Amino acid sequence: MQAETVLPGELHETPPTPTIFTRATTLTNRLLVPFGLFAIAVAVVMIVGLHLLPGWGGVDPMTGMLSDYGVRPDGWVFDTALDVLSVGSVAVLVKMAWHGVVRGRATFMLMVSWCLCLIGIATFTKDPNTASETFRGSLHLWVTAAACVSLPVASMVIGWQHRRDPDWRRLAWTTQGLALISVPCFLPFVVSFFIIRLTHSAGLHVPTGLVERVMGGLDIALIVVLAVWAHRAARTRRLVTA
Repeated sequence: MQAETVLPGELHETPPTPTIFTRATTLTNRLLVPFGLFAIAVAVVMIVGLHLLPGWGGVDPMTGMLSDYGVRPDGWVFDTALDVLSVGSVAVLVKMAWHGVVRGRATFMLMVSWCLCLIGIATFTKDPNTASETFRGSLHLWVTAAACVSLPVASMVIGWQHRRDPDWRRLAWTTQGLALISVPCFLPFVVSFFIIRLTHSAGLHVPTGLVERVMGGLDIALIVVLAVWAHRAARTRRLVTA
């Protein structure tokens, strides 16, 4: 019997068989952005639905705050929408961290703060407009302020970190632009807060409800842009292991 000679070039390594953990990780990675966008869409539909109730659901969209829905009989809809939005934001954050869109501990913690503050807003209901200030209402005020700051600041930092990357320059500028536009929306609340505290007057006479809804729309737009960014990063970059 003549022995067959196998040349080195004819050797082929058998690819390793994917384990159950590997398959589960891959599937989770693929579903993070679709799940996050679906959760965000559900939350937006729930909040918009409250505005479509007769009489705007009892809240004037020009002057009434979104949190006013939380103190009404159907407040569970508003609270649930914020919880769902938080879950969707967590899914987007995991995808961003997984593929290197989020860099640095400070930026990551700002995004975590946004996710936690949404739950805090739903948990600590604001004081009714005709009631005296309570500890729960104060917590709601500060948690809301933290949520309004966390996402825009994190978005500006993320955009700044990637501004010179040729692959992400357009998304970086879009993220920074949306974050910068939201800053003027937050200023009337800051100025009114100090005017009320220092002069005990009514503060600025601006349509605070409308301004808050514009700011909320910008926050949703930021999350969607970050989700698209993370999805594209998953298709063009390797997983970030550190």
